[in-house]
Amino acid sequence: HTIQHIGLYDPKSGVETISSQMLALEAFDHMFSKNLSSLGIVDEEGKLVGNLSVSDLQGLHANYMAAAATLALRILEFLKIKTYLQKTAPVEINESLPELRAIAVRKEITLRELLALISKKRVHRAYVIDATSKPIGVITLTDIIRMFCEKCAVELE
Repeated sequence: HTIQHIGLYDPKSGVETISSQMLALEAFDHMFSKNLSSLGIVDEEGKLVGNLSVSDLQGLHANYMAAAATLALRILEFLKIKTYLQKTAPVEINESLPELRAIAVRKEITLRELLALISKKRVHRAYVIDATSKPIGVITLTDIIRMFCEKCAVELE
């Protein structure tokens, strides 16, 4: 069964995104004002080019001045420098989206394929994209666990 067939994501709910031209500080402010844990990053054509999550703030407290300067950068530059400063290599996800740190999948992917990819890439979310690489949905580990719990609850009744 595909993720679309089993209703694992709702294409009507959309994906909360920010422009790749937005400053990091503005992006985090937007995330926190909407009470979100992550945002998709899109280019000027609306194509998915990255992922920003609350965990991207980890490690910035060590040097306040460096953190302040880093947050004044555009979001993609912030993510590149943050990765370098933490001395961790970015996780290679899709060949077309090497710095995404989440995965991009089509709605035709099966649940089995999605689970294997999430496990292999050690990520917390998968963006569902259309044929032009524009985000149309997002699936989190919480969504997947909730789906299994709901299925188990129905079978136990």
